[in-house]
Amino acid sequence: MKTLKLLALFLILTFAACNKEKPQPEPLPGELGPGLFILNEGNFNSGNASLSYFETGTGKLTTQLFFKQNNAPLGDVAQSITLQGEKAYIVVNNSGLIYAIDRKTARFEGKLSNLVSPRHILFIDGQKAYVSDLNSSHLTVVDPVAFAILGKIELGRTSEEMLKIGDQVYVANWSAYNQSVPNNKILVVDSKEDRLTDSITVGIEPNSMVVDKNGSLWVLCSGGFTNTENPSLWQIDPTERKVRQRLEFAKLNSSPTSLEVNGEGNRLYFINDAVYRMGIADPGLPTAPFIQGFADLPYQLAVDPQSDDIYLTDALDYMRNGFVFHFDAEGQILDTVEAGVIPGGIGFNVD
Repeated sequence: MKTLKLLALFLILTFAACNKEKPQPEPLPGELGPGLFILNEGNFNSGNASLSYFETGTGKLTTQLFFKQNNAPLGDVAQSITLQGEKAYIVVNNSGLIYAIDRKTARFEGKLSNLVSPRHILFIDGQKAYVSDLNSSHLTVVDPVAFAILGKIELGRTSEEMLKIGDQVYVANWSAYNQSVPNNKILVVDSKEDRLTDSITVGIEPNSMVVDKNGSLWVLCSGGFTNTENPSLWQIDPTERKVRQRLEFAKLNSSPTSLEVNGEGNRLYFINDAVYRMGIADPGLPTAPFIQGFADLPYQLAVDPQSDDIYLTDALDYMRNGFVFHFDAEGQILDTVEAGVIPGGIGFNVD
């Protein structure tokens, strides 16, 4: 009898274990306070990209935000994040899609799929956006509201960062992958006609661009993955499409990245092992770092357009969780935040 009771208890426990529902992640209560989305790229082909959120007023950090709110992984290599209206758009490069989430709750709103190797999304207006691509020679034209592909703009080159000035879109040809010509152009696209109209020759591997308060376009070029030429910073008149000046870095093996501009548009920032700052009227490149000694591997830079606070991500060894360092406008450290694997893109979520 005792044996039968034990057997019955065993069967009940086994049945209960088999039918026990998988624990669900608990949604976050309420809305996200003012702060920043931190996009953690994750490792290629590992599917471990993630989204963190840092509330600047309270110092509260939420990790794995996308998973917690949507019970789904973010995907494979989260490349960039862009906020537009009430949504944030997350480009997931190796998964070939773009997620739209509510910027106040991080809940899923929709997605664009069937993209090849998307890198960035640029909004032309409320109904149309362009998506750049690492592996294709065209921009994809999309409807970000209906989450539909509208068409393509043939460039003959790969595409990376994009900026809109008036009706013209300036597209950086950063990668030489899948193309037979040098990657040293800024391509000009007419956003009304959705077609390539012109190009501007710059240095090899233009990786980032900003516009200053006077309307000048600044382009930072790394010089190439194999150090083909010295890195350079270019100032361009976008109306005349003429180069105003070219500032060359002294060291061939340096690799400046992540060009940013402050809210007033009169100061530039970039990473070159450390963080450098310069005025737009300075006669040459800065020689002394503005911020150094914090990050093991400085990876991405972002400047808050309202406060001019600076955020520097640290990718460490590309395997462990990285960090985000928060500085005030004068470069004084304010916070250190542990993020996910390879923290990269930052989206400022403020009213």
